[in-house]
Amino acid sequence: MNSDKQGRGDDSAGDKKGDRRAHKKEDRKKHDRKKRGMKPRSQRNRKRPRSEKHSNDNLVIDCSYVPLKLDGEKAPTAPDWLRVVKPYPYTFASHAKARWLGRTILDIYTTEFGSYPASYYETAIAQGRILVSDRKVDASYKIVGSDVLSHTVHRHEPGVAVATDQSPYVVVKAETDLILAVDKPSTLPVHPCGGYNENSLMNLLEPAYGKLFTIHRLDRLTSGLVVLAKSSEQAKIWGKAIQERDACEKLYLARVRGRFPRNCPTSLTKLTTKANAPLPVYGEWSHKKAKCANGSTDDEEAISRERNAYGYWVSNATGNPAGYEDISLDSFSESEHPVDEWLQYLKILQEKPLHTTESDLQWLHLACPVRIEQQKNGVCVSGTFDALESSLYLKTVKPAQTAFAVIRYDEETDSTVVLCRPGTGRTHQIRLALQHLGHPIANDPNYGGSMWCANKKGEIICGKAQTLLDAMDKTNTEEIERANGVEKSTDEKPLSLIISDVPATSGEVERMVDLDRQEEEPFDQFIHRTCVWCARCRGKDRTRLEFLVRSSGIWLHALQYTICVDGREPISFRTDPPKWSLPFPS
Repeated sequence: MNSDKQGRGDDSAGDKKGDRRAHKKEDRKKHDRKKRGMKPRSQRNRKRPRSEKHSNDNLVIDCSYVPLKLDGEKAPTAPDWLRVVKPYPYTFASHAKARWLGRTILDIYTTEFGSYPASYYETAIAQGRILVSDRKVDASYKIVGSDVLSHTVHRHEPGVAVATDQSPYVVVKAETDLILAVDKPSTLPVHPCGGYNENSLMNLLEPAYGKLFTIHRLDRLTSGLVVLAKSSEQAKIWGKAIQERDACEKLYLARVRGRFPRNCPTSLTKLTTKANAPLPVYGEWSHKKAKCANGSTDDEEAISRERNAYGYWVSNATGNPAGYEDISLDSFSESEHPVDEWLQYLKILQEKPLHTTESDLQWLHLACPVRIEQQKNGVCVSGTFDALESSLYLKTVKPAQTAFAVIRYDEETDSTVVLCRPGTGRTHQIRLALQHLGHPIANDPNYGGSMWCANKKGEIICGKAQTLLDAMDKTNTEEIERANGVEKSTDEKPLSLIISDVPATSGEVERMVDLDRQEEEPFDQFIHRTCVWCARCRGKDRTRLEFLVRSSGIWLHALQYTICVDGREPISFRTDPPKWSLPFPS
């Protein structure tokens, strides 16, 4: 009994010491925040930063619709229309970050933001384009914790593809008092990000439906179903249901390179059911993080238990793996039915599993961990990550599992349409899984595909558009060089690479930014008159040309979501299969 009390006493003393250390650490943090001029967390303004002097509330947006043709020709896989937003003054605002405190405003803009050279930021601060808490400051001003930094620019947005030159831009598939389900075209981001603001799904829908809230994400280059909530409360409820693996089933269509799944790597392990080790649904072993019998977590066995599952297995349409252990990837079954018939058949099998037969369509399940390798650039990779040290593996590697079924193979283009069912929701999960299987999405250049796959005409139009852009940029470059007393470019790169699709050069900036604001000239007009990007465009249709040299979307389409909210009956939302998934023309 005494030893027991003593043991409890030692544990209690240790807990108290730990608490004291934690309190001291927090006190030091509070002292540091106070010293740097930062308010306590409870008193900080967590609202979106804004500038009262140059507000974005009353933006006047002027958009037009441009046919996606060049010399009268249209790329066969490109949409019919491009939505182009006329450039407009826009103020970017940001609360002071902890790492900025005590640094000069010029240092922050030249090191944290790379769109312009240092000479531009120095002039912009002097001219009042860049403000601190709505007031002009010197370039040597040092940031404190309560500051709001704002920078007003002439914003040029990339164009986005739409199916029509009139409203609505997006096809509505379902609407209730709580949610809105729409079919998003590729190249259109769901919410404002990067260079996109007005050309985003949320801002396109807001005039007709009011403020909407996202409950899940869909990549900009991916088309298909997006479900939005009409209130923040419903966004939390539906978002939670989508994140719960057992409450949501997602189905995507993809068109991949090669005859799926013949190109799978030989190192891919086939997993089978065992009494003590069931299949790793969702990419996780059921005994993950379990300790060894001796309680140690340092030996090889314990470390292996911490690793996520890697391998594949085959099941029938209802998910039953029994009887499929001996199926080879070379004999994987294919469907001859259209997508709609296949999904209807799948629904019947799920409702009446006893009606399944040996001829049922098969699912190939891949468990393959993923990792975000470059957070800033959004670069993701998949694999076993055996070389990663254990602590880094546990911190950065996430389990992932996706199932695939074959819809159709086309011998002429050597591509396959597959149905994808992700069990987890990792960033770029389907694209990574297909790349790992040796069957990347055929026109996904970021993950192993070719942007102009089966689209020779589109590649030719891209080349013509690039030639026009190069000529436009060469003219601008020569004028800039003459204005700066340079006889010819000393850069070894082609002239087109000096300007085309890269940050502004010092020559361009100095030429435009050094122009003084005229007496009583409205600030918006001044921003427009001294815009480097407007000078580049020279009144020409540059947005359309830039779109034609980029990806017009990848062959990945969110087809159907079935969501169970708060234990109620599941609700299914569907879109139509895209043109590229239909039977290929003979």
